[in-house]
Amino acid sequence: MMCQAILVNYHGAALTCGAAHSLGAHPEVRIDVVDNSTSAAEQALLRTGLPSHANLRVPEKNIGFGRACNLAFESDNSEFVLLLNPDAR
Repeated sequence: MMCQAILVNYHGAALTCGAAHSLGAHPEVRIDVVDNSTSAAEQALLRTGLPSHANLRVPEKNIGFGRACNLAFESDNSEFVLLLNPDAR
């Protein structure tokens, strides 16, 4: 059973990285992060702080939570999808 976890970052890269790492022990979970912050510093922290198997997407502008989730969702065909807040562990 495969599961896709989608995290949408908005000026909380440290929290987002922590949430992604909490999923890292579960190989059946594909981690997708969409950065809505439009900040170079946030993007740099995500690029270095996310687990190596996490997929990072950086839209050109803040596209909102729903569209960010759809952006990540459309590229996966997992049986289950988890929308995870960045402060969750």
